[in-house]
Amino acid sequence: MGKYTIHDDLVDLEIDKKLRVVVECIVNYLKDNVQSILLTGGYGRGEGSVIIRNGEVILLKDFDIAIVVNKIPDETTTSLMLEDIYKKLGSNNPTRSLFKYSNFAVDLRYLTKDNINYPDIWFVDLKNSTLLYGKDIRSYITYDSLDIPLSSGLRLLFEKITGLLGHFEYRLLYKDIDENARMRLIYECMKTYIEIATSLCILNKVYISSYIKRIDMIKILSSKGKLDEIVRHIPDLIDKIELATRFKLQPDFNMDKDPIELFFITRNDLALVLKYYIKCYIGFEINNWLEIDRISKQLAKVYYKPMISAFVRNKNPRCILLVNILNILYQLYTNIKYIHLFYKESSKIYLGPLVHNSTISPSLKFFPAGLLILLSLNRDGGIDMHLLMKGIDILRNIIPIANITGWEDARQIYLKAYKYYLFPTLLK
Repeated sequence: MGKYTIHDDLVDLEIDKKLRVVVECIVNYLKDNVQSILLTGGYGRGEGSVIIRNGEVILLKDFDIAIVVNKIPDETTTSLMLEDIYKKLGSNNPTRSLFKYSNFAVDLRYLTKDNINYPDIWFVDLKNSTLLYGKDIRSYITYDSLDIPLSSGLRLLFEKITGLLGHFEYRLLYKDIDENARMRLIYECMKTYIEIATSLCILNKVYISSYIKRIDMIKILSSKGKLDEIVRHIPDLIDKIELATRFKLQPDFNMDKDPIELFFITRNDLALVLKYYIKCYIGFEINNWLEIDRISKQLAKVYYKPMISAFVRNKNPRCILLVNILNILYQLYTNIKYIHLFYKESSKIYLGPLVHNSTISPSLKFFPAGLLILLSLNRDGGIDMHLLMKGIDILRNIIPIANITGWEDARQIYLKAYKYYLFPTLLK
């Protein structure tokens, strides 16, 4: 097993070359502002995904880079730095596309030394990352897997809504799918099952960063009857998770699977897991997805509190009684920030995020909208208009919508809304 993947040293050498480019660019642009640079995610713990084609090492997914700085850099510096990184890597800048994660991306996340200790899965995984440059700050993180809040698992499931919508276009129902689109769709479906496993481990307080150890834990949970309720709805779920885990570590796109059928099966399984997870999390049993507005209101009361509580404890433990107030103010802030970013990108002011449920964050509005859009598409190309129109109505709360001519328009508007959401906040 190599340093970044399960492959040998030759793959490591190729990845090292790319990482040196990334580190050199970061240091050149940020100079003494940089304290540490860490590689997190799959590559950071030796489980990255690559394929080798005609002797070339092709990275399938992102470099997740954590940069510990004295002061968060301005957006202009970050944009110029990323342009330089992609140019030197010989890659197109994916931030210009509708869905950034359709291709390989370099994801940068800034932290300060006073802002690296939170009970979130991202920070727990940071403890199991690879130091690329500077001071090793991983020991500063005192939280472990038992501290990961249920909001972390729900966020991962929500993100898979975006992943599936980002990699599936309506035209794929009627046209031959090209090889690149086929590979992206299969990979995203496999990754969805991996994150389903992640969320189930978080739910049962047994999360492990390693993919391969996580599937072992899922099997243990299943043998103890801990997953009986969800397995009753998805009898082959454990097998699907194991297949996806093996695929993630060593992708093989020659599998005998129709990517379109795989998409619909994966989507339906994701919806079932979301129902189960939300029921376990907030005690809300979903009988009709059109009730999703009520779910958002319930989630807004609890979703951000673990991270806000940790933030308060880090800054001033005497203010812990203010968490409920800060929870409201934080979500109000994210709506204001969303309005600002929409204006910056479009030169238009849209106050929808503040007019409609201003104390519910944008993410708790558009993720549910995305799920309704995702579920509204039938395998035969037909549309459940009740689900689609409800999803569009929710999206109107955060982004202006003119004419919608079909499912594909709704998908693209959702992905556009998602782009505005990608701004630095404590918790998405």
